[in-house]
Amino acid sequence: LPKEASTPALETLFPFLFTWQKGYYAHYIFGRFWIEALLSVFTALAFYGLLVIFKKYRERFFREGEVLLGFLCALIVGWPLTVVFIGGVFACALIFLLVRYVLWRKPYIALGGPFVASAAGCLLFAQLILKLTPLSVLVM
Repeated sequence: LPKEASTPALETLFPFLFTWQKGYYAHYIFGRFWIEALLSVFTALAFYGLLVIFKKYRERFFREGEVLLGFLCALIVGWPLTVVFIGGVFACALIFLLVRYVLWRKPYIALGGPFVASAAGCLLFAQLILKLTPLSVLVM
């Protein structure tokens, strides 16, 4: 990499980028393509971890396989949309809970339906949401 592109954090974390002949190429590919894929995987894994902890705390919110469904939905929507997806899950859960309580007087809900509804909403409308809110700075 050229010395102008170096920062102390990059030099200490990835010293091979500044000494290796193909360092600039690797830095460019990582910054343009792999960073978004890695952020998608890391955020989906973090969401999976939260769901596993939440399932241990409150088993009644999950049916069989819904933790994996939530992980896969978070992985499908990808990095910048994961933020919208998680908020959408809570909004959809609230809407589903209100409808279920008003129509059938059942106070509890499983999160499988909100996972799918939020993922579908993200894939259909999240680009509009990202443009209209300050979340557009998360787009790589």
